[in-house]
Amino acid sequence: MKNALFKRSLLNIAVTGMLGLTVANYSADALAANNDGTLAGQAEPGATIAIVNEDTGLARTVTAGADGKFRISRLPIGTYDIKASKDGFNTAKVDDVRVAIGSTSTVQLAMTPGDVEVISVTGGRYRMIDTSSSGTGLNISAVELERIPVGRDITAVANLSTAVNDGGFGGISFGGASVNENAVFINGLNVSDVERGIGFNSVPFSFYEEFQVKTGGYSVEFGRTTGGVVNAVTKSGGNEFEFGADVYYTPESLRAERKNLYYKNGDIRVNRSQDENDAYTVSVYASGPIIEDTLFFYAMYEPRNVKSDDVYGRESQNRDIGENDSGFWGAKIDWQVNDNNLVELLAFSDESETLTDVYRDGEYNSTDFFTTGGDNYSLTYTGYWTDDLTAKVLFGRSEYQYSFGGSNDPFCNRVFDARDGLNEHIGCTTNSLFDYRTSTRDAFRIDFEYVLGDHLIRFGLDNEDRATDFQRVTPGPDFKRYYLDSVTPGSEYEGFTVPDDVSEVVEVRTRFNTTDAQQDTKAAYVEDVWTMNDTMTLTAGLRWDSFHLKQYDGSTFLKLDDMIAPRIGFSWDVNGDGESKFFVNAGRYYQPLAQAVAARAGGGGVYTVDWFALDGIETEEVNGRTNVTPITGERLDDTITFSSPGRIGADEIDQDPEATFQNEFIVGYEFMIDEKWSAGVRAIHRDYRNAFEDMYVDVMPDDHPNIPEACGNIWGWFFGNPGRDLEVSLDCGDVTIPLSEATDSWNSITGEVIGGVQPRRLYNALELELDRAWDDVWTANFAYTWANNYGNFEGGVLTETGNDIPGYTEIADDVAFLNTNWGKLPNHIPHSFLVSGAYQIDDNWRIGAKFTAQAGKPINAVGSGNPLTGNSRQEMHYICVDGCEGDLSEATFKHIPNGFYGDLSWFTRLDINMTYETQVNGADVRVGLDIFNVLDSQIITSVDRYVDNGTVGGFDNEEFLLPNGISSPRYVRLSASVRF
Repeated sequence: MKNALFKRSLLNIAVTGMLGLTVANYSADALAANNDGTLAGQAEPGATIAIVNEDTGLARTVTAGADGKFRISRLPIGTYDIKASKDGFNTAKVDDVRVAIGSTSTVQLAMTPGDVEVISVTGGRYRMIDTSSSGTGLNISAVELERIPVGRDITAVANLSTAVNDGGFGGISFGGASVNENAVFINGLNVSDVERGIGFNSVPFSFYEEFQVKTGGYSVEFGRTTGGVVNAVTKSGGNEFEFGADVYYTPESLRAERKNLYYKNGDIRVNRSQDENDAYTVSVYASGPIIEDTLFFYAMYEPRNVKSDDVYGRESQNRDIGENDSGFWGAKIDWQVNDNNLVELLAFSDESETLTDVYRDGEYNSTDFFTTGGDNYSLTYTGYWTDDLTAKVLFGRSEYQYSFGGSNDPFCNRVFDARDGLNEHIGCTTNSLFDYRTSTRDAFRIDFEYVLGDHLIRFGLDNEDRATDFQRVTPGPDFKRYYLDSVTPGSEYEGFTVPDDVSEVVEVRTRFNTTDAQQDTKAAYVEDVWTMNDTMTLTAGLRWDSFHLKQYDGSTFLKLDDMIAPRIGFSWDVNGDGESKFFVNAGRYYQPLAQAVAARAGGGGVYTVDWFALDGIETEEVNGRTNVTPITGERLDDTITFSSPGRIGADEIDQDPEATFQNEFIVGYEFMIDEKWSAGVRAIHRDYRNAFEDMYVDVMPDDHPNIPEACGNIWGWFFGNPGRDLEVSLDCGDVTIPLSEATDSWNSITGEVIGGVQPRRLYNALELELDRAWDDVWTANFAYTWANNYGNFEGGVLTETGNDIPGYTEIADDVAFLNTNWGKLPNHIPHSFLVSGAYQIDDNWRIGAKFTAQAGKPINAVGSGNPLTGNSRQEMHYICVDGCEGDLSEATFKHIPNGFYGDLSWFTRLDINMTYETQVNGADVRVGLDIFNVLDSQIITSVDRYVDNGTVGGFDNEEFLLPNGISSPRYVRLSASVRF
């Protein structure tokens, strides 16, 4: 049957060519926040163009212009039949034209004079180049994804691009960006977490219909991101009732043994071989008409069960046994009020909770909970007001919750004992924080498109009201976390001198943060897509953005207005035959500050650090657990305050900050090799500037003549742009501190003023791609990316310290960080290869495969030396090798540039699948087998980066370069589905 279809499609292609009827499905410049597509083309001037959606009966009729061109935008994705008619000409008809998300499908309708019968050709199988677009990315449907082995989540789909890789913290990096710079849309609703920008809401894979992954060159209707975009659309109901179920099972019994990680002496460092994980999901769904041709529904419920058993240490006495049996629900209603007005309602809940029983020394200790996700909905109206004017309006809300804690946390202190090398937790909890964070986004946007001759004018408004309810406390009745350590009397420790009679100290961190943070983000845009002639298209637009971040009391934390982002793209159909194009794209993109900073620093609560002499330990039994409380003695240093009750004022935050932005330039060429094969090459340059961070500043009036003498020593924690002027309002007046000239003189080893450099990230890449379209027999894709990601600033997060709070990292805590950090950044992957494909063996059997190979990331090692300020922190890029005691101005330091100790090993993985499809009693049945990491290549993904033990001139770290992380072993996924 499949071979017969293939032969018929070849015949259709041939007939299409003879009749002058061609169909092209391409990925045009993304209508990035949309869940629809466009039909465009050319027929006889004045011809009547009628389209009908095969599934829903939606019909539209437009009239071709004086030049024969027509365009029908904002169409729901799906398959359409197209008919062109005019008195005195034959009626041309093309069936099965696919309209994809965020793309334009173009149809050329050659109508010959005469009164002849309708000429009908089945189209949609002939792929050509989109000669009008200048963006980069990929479109892929759920049907296409079934052909290759891929994980059932958005992250796995995004990783089908070689420009995307694992960026840490459970997120993905697009083109060298950090994981918090991306945006995820479902049916036009932004569902990215506004608190940190890393997580996002999602629906089950069976609920998705199509995906668009944008890696660059976005339209001006899209903003608030300097990374990448994943734009997804869900399934909808039609005129036929459909029911079905998908079952996916990943058994522990078919997983290869995980490799342990070891110390140099052969002892187990990370026990993985005893870990277990077993997961299954069942998606049950139904769809169909409530009113035929008018009102449709799609509904799904997915129960799931995921069990894990993680072992710590060499034996199985310490283990975490977790289970997640949360269920997803979702529904979509589509109302075709008439052919010119559509209404869509989407609602779903992806709230998920994992409960983990914690066992220590073979005994039950506590139960931890971890919750993510939330309730989401959107209401969308689409109006085809005239042939030339369309409008789209969206109201929606997304909710993303992140909560973590344990049953013992309210009454158990967290105490870590590092005395005499013990290095273990004592007491009845090991949790460092008790978290409850819920973020919401109330979205409203309206988009218009107006066709004016050769110009497509696009304009609209995009507003989001963001809010974060933030509660973070340290476990224990007094919200205190303790760290015990042995010290040498008279030595320097954490910036103070240890008294002669003190040999043990205790660090006390008191943390109780509870607050609300809000952010109003407003945007407006206008864009002109000008068809200059039959071969050239120029797209030019402007976007205006405004970000207003507020603290718990509604006062301003940060406000950035009048950010103008110009973007321009040019595309040229080189040969005028629709089979090749040269394109360029240039633009600016702004990124708002994550809610996380205002929630932590600009709200109510206390976060302080104190050091005391340790005078002993007391214990007490609470709820059957032994709670440990260190007894504090003599205070050893002043309190360090990270946040305190009240709000951040003009004396702590820059009053004239610069917005974070990225400039991008893309040039490329794409061409058809023949009717199935296409190829492309793209060169990309990105320049990221103006980080906004918390930073430590210590400046005397003598350091710069613009600082009034009355101000005295200006020191403490400030928020602003590192390396730029810091404008603050102090009691002594309005002061401008030129951070590039005076940053930290208090700790300067030489006594000289130290200027700070500005954060910057640069990314250069060359992308090559070769693609063969699916023809009911086989398909293949080959992609390669060369990239260079370098600078001194990764982005909003800091992988190297494990800090995932954008704007609140250690990168500007000391001027030495940025000044010595230039080089290869954590997401630098110079070479990436991806090969994927599928082959239809016969009517029932199909196989698919995907091979990935990526060069290893750099090993960015650090030490405790600091030849600039003398601040001995373990994240510096120097180690002290001589004269490391006393006056460090005479000491000798060794610089450790990024990548000095080489790179991690290449990451390689081969995945394969096999699918059997048949019909049983009228139902479509599919059974599948996916094997991931067939060759079981468990590869080291991270290593210990610390060269020394954390003190200036201290001992070498015995764990330096030992592996911390390793890729997953071979595992198997079994699946079955039925549709009727």
